Amino acid sequence: MTRKLAAQRGVTSLRAVVDAVARHTGLAVDASGALRVSLWILDKRKDAPDAPQRYVTGSISKSPLEVQQFIHTEALEVAS
Repeated sequence: MTRKLAAQRGVTSLRAVVDAVARHTGLAVDASGALRVSLWILDKRKDAPDAPQRYVTGSISKSPLEVQQFIHTEALEVAS
């Protein structure tokens, strides 16, 4: 279900989002957390990006502190 929801918004690899979050924020999220982060990033735009997957992972690398704050606020971090 999580993958299907992600695919509907153009996010084809939640694993890439999980990896980007870990690499740039030092936090661990599961697929559900990766979906929530992805949707949050995509919903901040007024229009859909041409390449949603690349936009999400690029946004994580450009604004890791903002993503980290969102993860903490939404309690998305999982024990690693």
